[in-house]
Amino acid sequence: PHRALLNVTILRKVPGTTGVAIPALVVGTYTLTILLEALLSWTGQAGQNPVGRALAQVDAPILKPFRRLIPHLGGFDLAPLFALIALQVVAILIPLDAWFR
Repeated sequence: PHRALLNVTILRKVPGTTGVAIPALVVGTYTLTILLEALLSWTGQAGQNPVGRALAQVDAPILKPFRRLIPHLGGFDLAPLFALIALQVVAILIPLDAWFR
């Protein structure tokens, strides 16, 4: 409980983070969950593991549009790659310079 309070307190002290903290947190969270889901899929444990199923449910809203547009290539799902690229573009567009002052 104290750690979460500390993080919120730090965010409030950095100027310009009011509107930046939430989008940056969302982009970072989706990036992490998509990477974890991709790693689990490479091990073959994504469908049988409860964590893999939970990650698939969390990532579905982001990955579904990419899966409709990008066909599978020889059994490889490239949707996570393009979703990560799109998330990084969004992260670049978020003014993160306030975090590093």
